[in-house]
Amino acid sequence: MAKKLGILLNTSPEHQNTYTACRLLASFLEGGHEAELFLMNDGIYNVLKNSSPYRLFGGLEELMGKGLKVSLCLTTGDIRGFGESDFVNGVECRSQDHLADIVADSDYFLHFG
Repeated sequence: MAKKLGILLNTSPEHQNTYTACRLLASFLEGGHEAELFLMNDGIYNVLKNSSPYRLFGGLEELMGKGLKVSLCLTTGDIRGFGESDFVNGVECRSQDHLADIVADSDYFLHFG
C-alpha cells in the first residue's frame, strides 16, 4: 500500500536541509509512494525561475516530473514581491490551509526549517 510523505521546507537552495529533504522525497517517489512539498520563507527560493546554468539546486523540477507535488505559501511570495509567474511551472501558490491539509493527509510529515 502506497504511503504519503509531506514535507515543509523553510530553507534556501544552498542549505543542507534542502538537499536532505529532496533526497528523502526522491527515495519515497522511487519506492512508489506519494510525496508533497510545501515551501515557506526562504524555501520559496528553491523554485524561482532561473536561467543560469549555475543553479544552486535544480532537483525539484526533476522530482516534479516524477510525481512530486510542490506548493508554496502565497503570503511568503507576496511579502518577497514574487507572483506565481516567478516560479517554475507546476508550482502552486497556496494558503497555509493547504499546508494543514498536507499534514492531515500524510502518513509521515517532516519539517526542515
